[in-house]
Amino acid sequence: MRKFTLLCTFLLIVNYLTAQNEAQEPENEFAFAIVNAAKNKKEGDVDKSSDKFKTAKKVFDKLVAARGDFRYPIPDFVMSDQEKKVAWMNYDRLEVGIEEKAYNVCMKFGADSEAALAMLLGHELSHYYEKHNWRREFARQYYDLAVGKDLGVMTRADSVFNETQADYVGGFLAFSAGYPVFDKGAELTEALYKAYKFPNALRIYPILEERKELNRRSAQLIDRLVNIFETANLLTATGDYESAEKYYQYILQDYQSPSLYNNAGVMAVMAALDIYRDPAINYLVPVELDLNSIGSRDGGNKVVYFSFLQQALRHFDAAINLNPDYAPSYLNKACVLTLLHDKKRSKYLAELEIPAVLEHDTAKLFQKTATDLKVLNGILAWEDGDSTKADKIFQDLMKNESSEIAGENLARLRTKKPSEKNRTSSNSGNIETIDDIDLFMDVQDIKIYSDQRVYIAPGMKFYQNNEPKEKGSSKYFKTEREKSGKKEVHYFLVTKPGYKGKTAAGLKVGSSEQDLLKEYKSPNRKIESTRGQIWVYENIIFFLENNPKPEISGWALFFDE
Repeated sequence: MRKFTLLCTFLLIVNYLTAQNEAQEPENEFAFAIVNAAKNKKEGDVDKSSDKFKTAKKVFDKLVAARGDFRYPIPDFVMSDQEKKVAWMNYDRLEVGIEEKAYNVCMKFGADSEAALAMLLGHELSHYYEKHNWRREFARQYYDLAVGKDLGVMTRADSVFNETQADYVGGFLAFSAGYPVFDKGAELTEALYKAYKFPNALRIYPILEERKELNRRSAQLIDRLVNIFETANLLTATGDYESAEKYYQYILQDYQSPSLYNNAGVMAVMAALDIYRDPAINYLVPVELDLNSIGSRDGGNKVVYFSFLQQALRHFDAAINLNPDYAPSYLNKACVLTLLHDKKRSKYLAELEIPAVLEHDTAKLFQKTATDLKVLNGILAWEDGDSTKADKIFQDLMKNESSEIAGENLARLRTKKPSEKNRTSSNSGNIETIDDIDLFMDVQDIKIYSDQRVYIAPGMKFYQNNEPKEKGSSKYFKTEREKSGKKEVHYFLVTKPGYKGKTAAGLKVGSSEQDLLKEYKSPNRKIESTRGQIWVYENIIFFLENNPKPEISGWALFFDE
């Protein structure tokens, strides 16, 4: 894992250190702590019908769904009234557990209580997903041989890396599940020690102050990965799909999930379509994110175009391998096969595999995928020369499901060319600022720190500043990319959650979609996100979330150099 691996080897241990001692045998588990506590009066599992268990189980289920790796059995979740381990991952019983007392400590963090709980459980789940047990279990099987003893020594060294990785990956997992980055790990660790009356020095664990310091360092690493993820989304919004794919690939080296592989695949498709326009294709496949820019370029590099599409297929196959029920990647794969003129395989997916996967979607998580499958069926009818059938499919989708891409394809089917879209710049020319920072005028004054520079890929660098203005509520990102002997630079200034300021037109976090349309008119492009939409204007990007109706959750200023 690049430089992060080197960092891990020098860290003594992270906040949730593995208990590697004789007392743990034959139990094969990772735990926050192992103490010789007196046996409880009523030692056992907490009632599954209790509110505490239900809340913790809800968090656990969200973490499992966010990780989306169903190649292996999902561990059971348990809550115990013991008071000696805090939280654990047990491989013998295949369970993730948390003690009732630890749950109560998490609940004292108010608005951050579920984020604290997600951090604890995400850490333990990451032990499982990252296969941290394999060397120790192998050593146990050969304990009576010299090789077993040698492996036992190696497992003790492994604990440094395993625990650091679990804290890092588990924190990003919690973020992926929709929880804010929990940067109060030091406070949580201290609160747990106090509640359990642990001494400052537990046997085989670092002292409390070291654990708290490592909490703080882990939070910084998690925040950096979150910033890289947000930058991938911003690059997507501004149309730099090739760079966005590289940012997603960077994250995938540390953390794998179907949605991330899917995002990387979509970026590869977008990059391909931005490079070359196949003269035989006039339609828009529903994998596309920008309804206006695709198909606008003639010529281009056909070899690179096909290379990107093949890379996209590999990303979608990786997502499907992690979760065979992840419908969006099946649809996106079928779209790529259509672009490659492989109608036989595309039809097989559209007619058999995708409907079968959607039948398993009892929670209706992929309703948009079901709609877009109908769009794809219209495209396949179009490809077969049945324009009457395609016309009817697109008409029905416009009427019954308000599908924008169906409307665009209907226009192209009938007129043989893209529809004319009204495009707008920002608003009335007012200067946009965040934290009173004018990004264009003040960018040279914003500090960037060389120790926070990240090499995303060859010729591609990322810079960040989480507080460009003292006591401000914004983040600054800068991306650099060498391409064809030239340097491409993107600058972004992004509001943090709960930003209290307003735009030049007086909009704020919580303003409605109607308010946005009134003040800024229609955006240059709209991008579907997992939580809502991204609206992109000339120099400002708005993020909308459904609560339940679309409202502004934040925005970003940007410009390119």
